[in-house]
Amino acid sequence: MALATLAIVSTVDDLRFSAEDPWKVAVLLTGCAAVTLAGIRPLLALVLTWVMLVLGWQAGSVTALLLPLWLTTAVVHAIVERRIGMIHAVTAIVALTALVISHTTFSVTAGFWGCTMLIFTAVALGEILRWALEAREQSHRAEETRRQEAVEHEQRLARARDDERSALARALHDVVASQLTIIATTVAAARTSSQPQALHDALDVVDSSTQTALVEMRELLQVLDRAETRGDSARPATRVTDPPSARISHLARTLTRLGREVTMDLDTHALDTVNAATADAAVRVVRESLTNAVRYAGDGPTSVSVQAVDRWLEVRVRTPQIGQQAPDRLRSMGSGRGLEGLATTVNEVGGSLRAGPDHSHWLVEAQLPLSR
Repeated sequence: MALATLAIVSTVDDLRFSAEDPWKVAVLLTGCAAVTLAGIRPLLALVLTWVMLVLGWQAGSVTALLLPLWLTTAVVHAIVERRIGMIHAVTAIVALTALVISHTTFSVTAGFWGCTMLIFTAVALGEILRWALEAREQSHRAEETRRQEAVEHEQRLARARDDERSALARALHDVVASQLTIIATTVAAARTSSQPQALHDALDVVDSSTQTALVEMRELLQVLDRAETRGDSARPATRVTDPPSARISHLARTLTRLGREVTMDLDTHALDTVNAATADAAVRVVRESLTNAVRYAGDGPTSVSVQAVDRWLEVRVRTPQIGQQAPDRLRSMGSGRGLEGLATTVNEVGGSLRAGPDHSHWLVEAQLPLSR
């Protein structure tokens, strides 16, 4: 815009003194157009510049084209490839020198060096403009990169928060849903019994389940508090002092106290020496499967197997198919997300989960890596 304004003002001023010479008017108008288009259409501006030189030769006018030639050369050199800019500069020196020698009294040497100085000062200005344009472009790219990185950082934080919420929901489901199901089942059974010993046993189960839930909830909150203090985004997981085999045995004993037959086949060495993430996932698979057995399973034995096979810890829980005798209020306690969350937990440690009918039973199988 500034160059266009300068070109127009200069052209209007020169036209006042050259109105009678059509060739000179053509030179001035062509030069004005070349300067105006230099920053927008540089190659077209070069074409107009050479048209201006030809018209200048016909008009025999040198001074009228010097400023447009100088400005156009500087701006075009700043924008186009250096090779094109230098070719234009060299040929412009030759053409302008020939024009000066033909239409002025300057000698060949004086004309050549004068034209060379004029064009190369324009080239120098073009280099300065090129540097400024490249610096501005780099600044814009850096700003865009910072903006994009900030957006990606916010997206990563949002995904991390979503992952943490999902992990927390799964952890709470593991801690709360299992114990509440046991408590609800125990209370439901106690209501139908008039035996004092049955009521006493029910209270023991409720007390044990409540204490277990409180301990696990407290440990979960401690883990979350430590993670928040450190600024970690680690997934919440309960921290327990009992080995995994003892935790699974405790779950099985609780089901036995509820009147269900449970058989176990545990590779305690593999289970208790595997990495913490795999062990925790194995306990969660068993816990969720046994909790679902309390809610839904029909009559019949439940089997739990945890064995090391090759590079995998294989967990299998086989329960009777869904029974119709389960109270509606117990069946309605299921969130429908237990197996979905369990699959996520297993996938996070690099394992796989399959759950589905197996003849007259319901089978949950998980393959968990022995090492990570």
